Amino acid sequence: MSEHAMNAQQRWTAFCWLVRREFWEHRALYLLPLATLLAGLGAFAYWAVSGNASSPKVAFSARLMLGIALYFAVALPALNYACDALLVERRDRSVLFWKSLPASDRTVVLSKVAVLLIALLPVKLAVIFMGDLGILSIQSLVAASADASVQARWSLPPLFVWTVGTALQAILGVMAHAPLYAWLLFVSALVRRAPLLWASAPLLIIPALERIATGDSMSGQWLYRMLLLPRDNAILNLKALGDLQDTGAHLRGLKQSAVEYLADPETWIGLALAAALIAAAAHIRARRGPI
Repeated sequence: MSEHAMNAQQRWTAFCWLVRREFWEHRALYLLPLATLLAGLGAFAYWAVSGNASSPKVAFSARLMLGIALYFAVALPALNYACDALLVERRDRSVLFWKSLPASDRTVVLSKVAVLLIALLPVKLAVIFMGDLGILSIQSLVAASADASVQARWSLPPLFVWTVGTALQAILGVMAHAPLYAWLLFVSALVRRAPLLWASAPLLIIPALERIATGDSMSGQWLYRMLLLPRDNAILNLKALGDLQDTGAHLRGLKQSAVEYLADPETWIGLALAAALIAAAAHIRARRGPI
């Protein structure tokens, strides 16, 4: 093995250990979604045993509400992690230890980006899929105990379309959330305290100043769309998923939505902005010491 290949392997090994370290130190990233999943399934089981969950539409509504709860259970710890990722290590002076290791600042920052944009994706997909499977299983058991048919609840085309749609939204949602997470990491590397306040300030001050000066707030609306309101919900028409009779039409609709999302210039502008902010965060971390 050449020296270049050995160095690349060492860098990759260090990168993987850094990602593992983030999950060891921030267990809420996966424990909160798991706790939310168990609580949601427990609530639905109680509801089903009470005789209020026999309709397929009720199951769809439960899956939708549980999906929304799981979305926030994944997003809130991720936002908190992004705000503190490059600040806490300076505050508790552990940055001195990590800088003594053979890992560059760029590698450390990229490991945190990987946690937010890549490593959390399987967590999100797993809890959503287990939630769908759990709701259908609970409803089927209740229906079987009442001598009712369970075949309609496990109709493969609707279940397949729902699963594909949810997975597609989660995967393309990584692109939608990249600017937000990159902005929070940049602010975390830059400030000494209150990163969430500093990250929110431009979203409030810029629109206000522009509206005072011009009577409009186009740049503020753009910042709001790019940073504060990721557009991954546009990938799926959740109302249309409530009636999954024409599987082919829904699959074509999902494909068209994904193509339109990828063809949107704002998607790629957001990714370029995220890359610039990540590079700036690595540059700042290399020059900042403990607080």
